[in-house]
Amino acid sequence: MQIVESISFNLRNLLNFRGREPRGRFWPYAGLVIALTVVAAYKVMQPEFTASFARMQAFALAHPDQATIKSSGSSYSISISGFHPELMPDIGAMLPGLGLVAVAAIVLLAASLTRRLHDRGRTGWWGLLPLPFLAAGLLMIARIFELQTFDPVLFAVLMVNNLIYLGADLFLVAQLAGERQVGDNRYGPDPAIPPVPLPPNPPGA
Repeated sequence: MQIVESISFNLRNLLNFRGREPRGRFWPYAGLVIALTVVAAYKVMQPEFTASFARMQAFALAHPDQATIKSSGSSYSISISGFHPELMPDIGAMLPGLGLVAVAAIVLLAASLTRRLHDRGRTGWWGLLPLPFLAAGLLMIARIFELQTFDPVLFAVLMVNNLIYLGADLFLVAQLAGERQVGDNRYGPDPAIPPVPLPPNPPGA
């Protein structure tokens, strides 16, 4: 029931960036959104990776001197010598779909993530920390495949960017997973402490 309550509450409050949200209400909903995001991203990438594998198979059959096919039981692999960017997945073709998936995830998580950070006594702006590095990484990957040649400088910058992105993600997860700020804070009352009911009015008041 906690999972259902978490999902229901957060869907009803998609645009509510005020107040605080405890861990027990945040993580079931966030876990569902993250899982759906991974599935959606896989569905976006699958057609292009399937097409890329088909191109590799055709190339291997047409150029046996440059490719090796190994097949044993349930294992199947293709090794191609040299640099053939035309065989690789078209990252540029996948970017619009991946961008839509990312936007949908941000819309679904923004308010709940902000309230969870509020519960920690943090501003919701910390939730934006990984986004610039995510966008930069996607653009650099698209640029690498667009050049159809290996650029060591661009590749090195991409690796550094990805490490910073991973660090930003881990920092944000640590903030979201941390203990609440006990008692009221500037974002609202402690959701773990039920409000004290007002005494009933005396008769005749």
